[in-house]
Amino acid sequence: MKKVIRSLLAVSLAACVVLPMASCGKSTKKSEKNTNVEDSDLSDERAEITEDPSDKGDTEGASNKNTPKTLKANPKRTVENKSSYYNAEKAELKLAPVEGVEFATKEFTTASIVGDRILANVRVTLTDSTNMMNTLLANDYLMLDEEIFYSLQLFDLNGENICTIPMGDRCDFLRAFPMNNGEILVTTSEFNPNDCKTKPKFFVISSSGEKLRDIEFENTGSLYMLQAYPVDNGNFFISSEGVLFLFDSEGKLIKKQKDQSLGCFMNYSDGKWYVARTMPPANYIGAYQEVDVNTGELLKTYKVDEETAEALSKNKDCLIFSNTGVSQYHIGEGKSTPILSNTSADVNCAHLTNGELLSDGSMTFVNVDPDTDNDQYGTACYCHNANTMTAVKLTPADKNPNAGKEILKLGLYTDTDPYLTEKIMEYNSDLSSNAYIEVYTIRDNDLAGNPEDTLIQFMGLSAQQVEKELYEGTGPDILVGFSNLAEFNTDECLIDLKQYLDNDATIKKDDYFYNIFDAFSTNGKMYSMPLTFSLHGMVVNTTDTEVKEKWTFEDMEKAKSSLLPELRIIPPYTCAEMLLPIMTACYSDFVDYEKGEANFDSAEFKSLLEAVKKNTVTDTKYEDGIIFSDGHFLSPDIQFNTNSTIAIKANYASLDDYCTVNGDPARKTLNTGYPSLQGKGMTARGELSMSITACASNPDLAWEFIRYFLNSETQDYLSTNKKTLPVNRSAYDTNCQAQIDLSSALYKEYSKNPAEFGAEPVRITDEKKAELTNMITSVDNAYRLDSEILKIVLDEADRYFRDFQSLDFICKTIQERATEVLKNR
Repeated sequence: MKKVIRSLLAVSLAACVVLPMASCGKSTKKSEKNTNVEDSDLSDERAEITEDPSDKGDTEGASNKNTPKTLKANPKRTVENKSSYYNAEKAELKLAPVEGVEFATKEFTTASIVGDRILANVRVTLTDSTNMMNTLLANDYLMLDEEIFYSLQLFDLNGENICTIPMGDRCDFLRAFPMNNGEILVTTSEFNPNDCKTKPKFFVISSSGEKLRDIEFENTGSLYMLQAYPVDNGNFFISSEGVLFLFDSEGKLIKKQKDQSLGCFMNYSDGKWYVARTMPPANYIGAYQEVDVNTGELLKTYKVDEETAEALSKNKDCLIFSNTGVSQYHIGEGKSTPILSNTSADVNCAHLTNGELLSDGSMTFVNVDPDTDNDQYGTACYCHNANTMTAVKLTPADKNPNAGKEILKLGLYTDTDPYLTEKIMEYNSDLSSNAYIEVYTIRDNDLAGNPEDTLIQFMGLSAQQVEKELYEGTGPDILVGFSNLAEFNTDECLIDLKQYLDNDATIKKDDYFYNIFDAFSTNGKMYSMPLTFSLHGMVVNTTDTEVKEKWTFEDMEKAKSSLLPELRIIPPYTCAEMLLPIMTACYSDFVDYEKGEANFDSAEFKSLLEAVKKNTVTDTKYEDGIIFSDGHFLSPDIQFNTNSTIAIKANYASLDDYCTVNGDPARKTLNTGYPSLQGKGMTARGELSMSITACASNPDLAWEFIRYFLNSETQDYLSTNKKTLPVNRSAYDTNCQAQIDLSSALYKEYSKNPAEFGAEPVRITDEKKAELTNMITSVDNAYRLDSEILKIVLDEADRYFRDFQSLDFICKTIQERATEVLKNR
């Protein structure tokens, strides 16, 4: 059951970008890393962990008496003229034109910078494959199926196309490397469909794309996940899962190493080559082992955390790309050295791939930008994975154009949102803006690499980092991702944004879903502003039963009693699966932070646990997200669509979502909140939210920045790319109209030839938009959770669900433990 709870928390909390703050003044003890590895060669001293002697807090919420009682204001800082800055030269790569051929979509998949050349793989789809197929084949395009082709093309750093590079059938481009005299080594893998394995196929081209020679290798056999790397001494590494080869420059085998823990990726760091090692229990890359480039012998092994290993595996020079910058990782030393930040150049580091560091201090990268005009709404669009690729050269500048702006620190819990980063950089590049936003990632890597540790524990340690910084006056001025966290929404930690919203003359109330702002307010104060959101609750098929918009436990039982024996009121959700969303929707009913009181021994909470136990199952087996029930693969959606289940959980982040669930004309549906004692409507969950900390150096400037994210253009960009609902009504209308127009065009194509589509596309209409709009404007409840108390509830309630303890005993225990947590804050 604990594993089920962990997975549920991971889905719920991570989707919200929530950062649990162990309330100001509380300390949490860091857990030790799991350093037990099934490989005795992991001898690096960095693998040994020692506890910080200054960190002696109790994991259950004991107060740290040494913690200061007041926050220290952040000092004001400004961008100095001498601050490092790079001038960016950008050039979009231009595909080789093919006469008479029109591409429906294009996608750059793999690229390598080789000196002043870029070799890039491009995949295209055609508008009319029948008439254009032979033309593409004659122009060195390879066919994947009747509509999809790919081609390897050579470009200069100005984006100009030099030529296409012929590759054999079933060959996949891996990467390219520079050789002597401007020659380029092209590494590919040739796929054998008979055994689903690959063999290396290398060749050398000139800087103009002319093929010079092939390189043949002996005795490789067929391999899985083939990768290849040339060494400065002329030798070649070829790596695969469980095997590593070293060949000389003529392709003769020097050494073959077989070990099932060997990964297929290698990396170069500080003049040495390393091969990846996988580790139990999850077989993720957890270490890199040095390899002798002359003999192929395996040497010392160095542990790396899971996140670093994943990034390293994609880049030759150990470059780690994030939305805050680029770092060079030193495997032997186990540390990262920042080489570029988003504050140092007008480029979004989250979009960068590949890269070379030049001797004169310049850098070259490949930048991949998703094309937001395509595939906005998933399978409803013809165009998929469209993007543009840009060559970027960064040269040190003599002065910083942002000199004089006041610096505000923005803390991100995660670094996986390039779209948010894009808008932050757009704000920074506006020379009329008064603030300069310095982004950093809030995380604690102590639990990275330990998949069995709970997400709450990981997030709690990250929260400690922020808490410490807030008291030291080095914390963020702006925080992202706190709208759902109840225990951190206090005057002590955050500033009330409602006063800014209500008093800003540039904000017109009718331009926004103002009720969403009200839903996220507590006692009239909004500590964290939702910029985009989603709606959560349940959708009920009312063909066979009557349901109110605010579903009570009594209504649920009444509907259940009227069903035929073969029908279920809800799918076989586990107890934890159902309890978690209900708790986040009803949280304010059980915890009052103003009074510091809990209410878990109430009749309402007992009714909640009874209802959950009565309508769910104690345990359910999973495989790839599909529920096993009585030996059948039945997802909740399938059960609902086949009318074997009356209600399912519903999450709406777009009009497309709403129409997919409620668009069947043969089924009458009603959307309601999760069942409760009194009945609630749909719950709004903040997807992107921002807060201003109580220690911010300039709260007014911080508000100017947040206000920028309320304009219709920014709201449209973020909600479209992240597929969430914007709080700006104009952006909402734009998004909905785009989906309606796309649906109309798609339905016309379907009407011409239904057989080609297989299934009728979802109809997205103005009528459905009006239904969704009414639902949004009726919302008065926001998603809330307290990570520490929620964990107590889930753990203790499980004992009641399994009949280990009585209901009264469990509710009393939860009440006592929750009260103790609140008391110690």
